[in-house]
Amino acid sequence: MAQATPRVTPLASYHEKLGARWTEFGGWRMPVHYSSIIEEHRCVRERAGLFDLSHMGEIIVAGPGGVDFLAWSTTNDPRRLGPGQAQYTCLCTPTGGIVDDVVLYRLPPVEAPGTLPQWALAHLGAAQQQESGPPAFLAVVNAANHEKDLTWWRELTIHPPAMPPEDYVEPALKPFDLHDIGDDVVLLALQGPAAQEVLSRVTRPATSLDELTYYHCRWGTVAGVPALIARTGYTGEDGFELYVDRQNGGTLWEALLAAGSSRGILPVGLGARDTLRMEMKYALYGNDIDETTTPLEAGLGWVVKFTKGPFVGRSALVAQKVSGVERQLVIMVMQDRAIPRHGIPIVANGQAVGRVTSGGFSPSLGKGIALGYVPPAWAPVGTLVDVEIRGELHPARVARAPLVPAHIRR
Repeated sequence: MAQATPRVTPLASYHEKLGARWTEFGGWRMPVHYSSIIEEHRCVRERAGLFDLSHMGEIIVAGPGGVDFLAWSTTNDPRRLGPGQAQYTCLCTPTGGIVDDVVLYRLPPVEAPGTLPQWALAHLGAAQQQESGPPAFLAVVNAANHEKDLTWWRELTIHPPAMPPEDYVEPALKPFDLHDIGDDVVLLALQGPAAQEVLSRVTRPATSLDELTYYHCRWGTVAGVPALIARTGYTGEDGFELYVDRQNGGTLWEALLAAGSSRGILPVGLGARDTLRMEMKYALYGNDIDETTTPLEAGLGWVVKFTKGPFVGRSALVAQKVSGVERQLVIMVMQDRAIPRHGIPIVANGQAVGRVTSGGFSPSLGKGIALGYVPPAWAPVGTLVDVEIRGELHPARVARAPLVPAHIRR
């Protein structure tokens, strides 16, 4: 059977002109780097970098029953969100495995005319554009899980999988809709200590960025383009994610690079995005988390709200919390010059105790780093283990995350 041709984002021609080197990821052909991974990584840590993340999936959940459905189908509690707030959460199976990790935005009220992209105008009624209206949410899902998540949510409303009765909630009488808008949206991320300075040069009003704190969003115009402006990211640096209409993506990409040229910003590919998130111990779906791992094992217990009421996977996660996890996701720093890679064994006392789920070179530390699951006895910070690379053991020490300070604007 012939393999499906990888998709490309609407900005592929812009990346070609910038000399991007390419990779396949989650069914997409994406830039892995333009100059070098190390240079782009350091640019984000020291100045700012611009990412094309348009491979990610976007789903609008709108209607009076949407918030209760999301509260049941995710581990966090979206009912706690005020207008313009966001939260990180997980979709879980009835046995507690992670279907996907997701960022949920409760969409903000409209503060000024001309700030709503077409993707929002098409699916938000007049009432939902007001602060007092019924909440509407934007779910941002992983590229490889886009169709899976849509199917999972739709099946939950029609034919939910078997689960303990105490986890089940009868379908809401209040209606809601799921709108797949992934093909309508370009998502750009501007990340790094100079991100606000650069973005303010093309945002109107620029002062609105001062009021925008971490995991909050608002409507605005950037380079004359209507956008959802969110202070979120996957790098550990201050920064913004911008959701605009597909046809406006190229205009915004070029405007941001021009606005940041005096500050030395660079386009950044998936290679540096990976090293940046590894230094923070941010999990990558398909590597560090999947349906065989639970939020508790992955150190994501903080996004599981056991007291909110029934939700899919609750009973299994309660049982695991009571009994204790049998493995934990840790971050390790190599003690020699070896560079660990995905899939290699983690060894303790001569026995394999786990496998590396993510690994590579940390440009910030100048050393190899790795994420992986180990039994709790080998998880405390400071524990010395080995990783096996081509039949040789190399020492690694379990470290405290993040490996470099986070610079998040609270």
